[in-house]
Amino acid sequence: APGTRATADRPDEASGAQIHVVYAVPTDGSDRAFDTGGALARSVESFQRWLEGQTGGRRLRLDTYQGVADVSFVRFAETDAAIRALDPFIVTNIGDKLRRAGFTAPDKIYIVYYDGSSGYSCGGAAWPPDVPGNTVAMYLRGQDARGGPPCDSNSFTSDVASPGYWEYAMLHDTFHALGAAARCAPNHTRDGHVSDGPRDLMYSGSQPWGIY
Repeated sequence: APGTRATADRPDEASGAQIHVVYAVPTDGSDRAFDTGGALARSVESFQRWLEGQTGGRRLRLDTYQGVADVSFVRFAETDAAIRALDPFIVTNIGDKLRRAGFTAPDKIYIVYYDGSSGYSCGGAAWPPDVPGNTVAMYLRGQDARGGPPCDSNSFTSDVASPGYWEYAMLHDTFHALGAAARCAPNHTRDGHVSDGPRDLMYSGSQPWGIY
């Protein structure tokens, strides 16, 4: 529950494959308490509600504790600069760090809000089978190499009914980790995206992403 910090995955309230939320900070990074302050639980609930409205009531199965997102806190041993030097493969390295920290459930996707930087993008994800793994990460202090405002110019939503950039971006990358969009999918483009229009959750193309 918000207000209670957990450094390990707490007992599951649901069975089967599910999504587990992690707030991670580099060893020299500021801890903004997005786990204990409730920001991440609210953000995840916001993208879940949006998804529910698009799918006739279906949500992702979320790892919960006392009815809300079970959010684990991890402080990495490496500095922000050391992790940033791994661009564009930060998400793969974060997955390795999580496994060493005990987050090893084979039927979970770990969605990580990493409070560190990247000079490449605002996030990254596994995309099996091309990019194996079960980790997704938002780089909260990142910068997209293609230009645009710094990633931290975006805020988490304060209203679960009004998702914004971080909510859609995390849902987008979570679907990558689920295998979307497959190379055989209609309108597939740019390694895991679709080209049919900028209001598609999985769109990538020459137009600005217009979902939010």
